[in-house]
This record gives sequence, C-alpha cells and structure tokens, in this order.
Amino acid sequence: MEGLGEKPIAEWEMEYAAGGREVLLWHDAVHERLESSQLYFWKLAFSPRYPKQEIFDGLAHFYKVANITSYVVYETLGDYDLLLRVWAPRSYNAEELELLLRQSLQGCYLWNLNYLACKTEYHFSDKIEGLDPPSADRLETVRAPLVEEINEYNAHQAKRLLRLTEDDEEYLERPAGVDELVEGGILRSIPLDTRGIRMFITFDHPRQPFRPETRTLAVKELRNKCREVRESWVGETEENGSGERVPVQPPNISIYAGAGSMTDFLIIARAPHKHFHAFVRQLIHGIREIGLDQMYEMRPYTHVIADRMFSSFREHRSVGALVDDVADLVHQEEGESLELKATLETNFRSLIVAGRTDPDPVMVDEVVRAVSGFLNSPHGGTLVLGVLETRRELNKARDAEQYLQALEDRFGYRPDESEPDAFPNAVLGIEVDIEAGHFADPDTYFLRLGEILKTRINPSPWPWIRIEPRELSGRTICLVSVRPGDVWFYTAMDNPKRLDFYVRQGGSTPALSGPEGDLYKLVYQRGVAAASAEAQSCRADDLS
Repeated sequence: MEGLGEKPIAEWEMEYAAGGREVLLWHDAVHERLESSQLYFWKLAFSPRYPKQEIFDGLAHFYKVANITSYVVYETLGDYDLLLRVWAPRSYNAEELELLLRQSLQGCYLWNLNYLACKTEYHFSDKIEGLDPPSADRLETVRAPLVEEINEYNAHQAKRLLRLTEDDEEYLERPAGVDELVEGGILRSIPLDTRGIRMFITFDHPRQPFRPETRTLAVKELRNKCREVRESWVGETEENGSGERVPVQPPNISIYAGAGSMTDFLIIARAPHKHFHAFVRQLIHGIREIGLDQMYEMRPYTHVIADRMFSSFREHRSVGALVDDVADLVHQEEGESLELKATLETNFRSLIVAGRTDPDPVMVDEVVRAVSGFLNSPHGGTLVLGVLETRRELNKARDAEQYLQALEDRFGYRPDESEPDAFPNAVLGIEVDIEAGHFADPDTYFLRLGEILKTRINPSPWPWIRIEPRELSGRTICLVSVRPGDVWFYTAMDNPKRLDFYVRQGGSTPALSGPEGDLYKLVYQRGVAAASAEAQSCRADDLS
C-alpha cells in the first residue's frame, strides 16, 4: 500500500510514543481474521436534547449486548453529535446492530444515525513503504499473555488521557515485545499528544452505481490526492515564539471505504491549529478536482471533531478467560467448565498398553466436541490438553497395576503417598503427540489445533477461543479457554454434511436435537433475541 508522506510518524510523535504517550491499535487483519469482526463507523445525532451521560451509558450497554470490545467515540460539531468507530462481530449484520443500538439509546433523544461498514484503505500511522497485511501464521504467534499486557496498557493510557487516574502523569512502560509488533505492522502506535484540529469528510452516495473496478479507481484517486496534499506540507517551516524556523507538523490522514447508509468513503484527518483552514481548503478543493461530484454526484461534506483525541476509547482483545493457577486446575475433576484430555491425536491407552502411536481420529473428535460444548454453554469453560485423568483411566484399564507401572516408567508418575487410594491427574504434556511423530514441534501443534477448531466448528469460533501453552512439571500443556459465543455453534463429526449441536452438561458433552435442542436454545437465548430481551429488561429497570 502506498504511503502518504516521507515519514510514517513525525519524529516528535515517535518521542511521545517512546515516552508512553500513546495507545496501540491492532491492525485490521487481527480483528478480521482472529476475531471475525467488521469495522463500522456510525454518525449519531440527538435532538432536542443531548443528554451526554445517558448517551454514553447507552453506548456502554450497546457494547455489552453486541459483544463489542474495541471502540472509539468522537464528539463532533455540526449536523451530527458523535462519530462512533467499532469492531463488531460478523455474527451480526448492519440491521441487527442498528436495532441493538437504537434499543440501547432509547430515551436519549436519538434523532438520526447512519453507518458505514468499511475497510481501512490507509491509516496515517502505517509506514511509507507499505506492508502487506500480516499473515495468519504471524498473527497467531502473538501469545495470550502479551495480548493481555497490551489490553492493560491501552486501558491505562486511555485513563491517563481522560484524566480518570489519580496521577495523570503516572507512566507505564510499553510491554516487552510491542516494539517488534509495531515494526511488523501488527500494532499501530497512536500518539496521545498530537496537536491540531481533527475533522472528517463524508460523501453523498453515488447516483451512478459503482462497479468494482470503478470503486477501486475512485479509492486510488482519493489516496493519490490525499498523498499529494499531505506531501505539500512535508518540509514546511514556521516561526516559533523565539523567532526560530521550526518544521510544521504534516497533517495526518486516514482513508476508509465501504458501504452503508452513511457514505461510501470516509476520510479522517488532523492538521495543526495554525494551518487547519489552509489544509482543509486545499484538501477539499483537491478532492473536487478528482471529479467525483461531477461524475457520480458525490458531494463531499466536512465535519469538525470536537475532541483533541477522543471522548471514549477501548482497544481490547478478549478471547477466553485467564487461568491463573494452572497447577491447581490440572488436578481438579472434570465438570461443567473443565475438560481434561491426555492427547490431541494419539490414543493414549493404546500407547500405554500396546506401544502404538497411530493417530486416532476419535481423539480429535473428542477435542472438537468439548470446545463446541463450551461455546454453547452459558458460561464457557476450559479444555486442558496434555493431562490424564488417572483415576478414571485406572478404573477402565484391564490391568490397573500394569497401567500404573507404565505411567511410572514412561512419565515418572507417582501416586499420592499420603493417600494410597488417591491417584492425582498425570501431567503428560503435548510432548506425547510430538514424540509420537504427529507434530514437528509445539508451534506446529498449536497451529494445527487452531486449524481443526476453525474448520470443524461452524461458524468460526476464533473470536471466543484462546489457545496458549503453559509450562508445568517440566512439560508443556495446552489450555483452550472458551467464552460462550453470542451465536449457536454446530460441529461436523462423522458426516461432514450433517452438523451436530453439542452442549456441556456436568462433565459430559451430549448432542441435542429435536425438541430437546429447541428447548435448550429457548432457555439460553443468544444473538439479537437475547440482546433485545436484555435491553428491554434494562430499560424497564431504568423506568421503574
């Protein structure tokens, strides 16, 4: 992708970022591929009143019921009062999201709203040489602990900017590993101390419908014109208070293209206070030179953003619940929210009894079934791979003593000496599958597991799952943390043309069908039906 200037970020902006005055945005590919989300912008107008606190409370409710964890809100000047930027799950379409948004803002004097479902054509923080979107393999190497650190860092930085902390100058250092992600384009560093006035440009819908090639050409022309205007400011100088000539900060420009009731294109920009009017005039006149309004009757409209940065911000990746005490977890018994599996592909019983290492598809089926059940459960759960339920295995073994001796010889397993009849779970690790020759290394193991879950469960469960390694007793176990989804999930087992519906009940994962499945879905509603019911309940509570 082409850049919009000689430098990706001005030197002074880089200094602020290095000093912790920044927030970090994930590249679009992270939200699109790993979270199955769509980028939306909404323009919101309220009349005859603008009850700010009630509006922001309503938006907070909207984020909750729509499962939105990343958003930015700007207050604007003009026909509209707010510009809302959200990453919304693809399980909702635009009409469903609008329904949830309207319900969440009942009583807030909502006058009008328009949306744009779009892709980022250019972001001002991207590097000049341009980077291809990060590959799926590269994205999946960012492990959950670092994601959580970035979540905490962003939350802290937003509080500092909005003065929600006791000490506004409290400094939090960038998490280790962020620099590499920024350099690789996976994260975008957004300086918090950027000076200037922000604005955005929308357009009328084209009277002449776009063909795909025409839309591509229009985006290219907009990008070229924005680049031309910005580059005209690179190298400009001005006098400071001491009479010295100092560089003028080049304007920031980001471009979005898509479809919706708002517009087909959206441009967001920032220019220095002293030069704002000159920049806007140059940009608008330049856009009109392209001829979009003449050829397609797409008149541009300019709006000013009232915020220096934003009124509300959150950039958060949520994929499962954290497991803190792994040592305690692996020695618990299976239940409503916990499933233990010794292996992913190896039939462990055959390995111990007969020394066989053949891959067993049944083992993979059990893993897929467990994850699908957690997705459809009210509270989610955790699947642990690499841990054997010893007591259950001994009860099933034909020769329990021989089985126990094999565990001791191969894995150093020892029963609890203080309780001779107690047999704690055995930590085997994913090394069993690797040593059996099914995977070359741990990275291959984790990539293959993710691929299995994404292809066998429909729709893709990726936004609701976290897969991560944990070290325990000198071995690597695999945690699959699962949040309950906001849609129902179906799984292909024996017949790829038939999708089964699994739920978690106690320590088992049965398939439900017919009236039994219908009753379960009625009790544990999801999606728009559940969100609408919750919104009506909350609104009734507010009025009572």
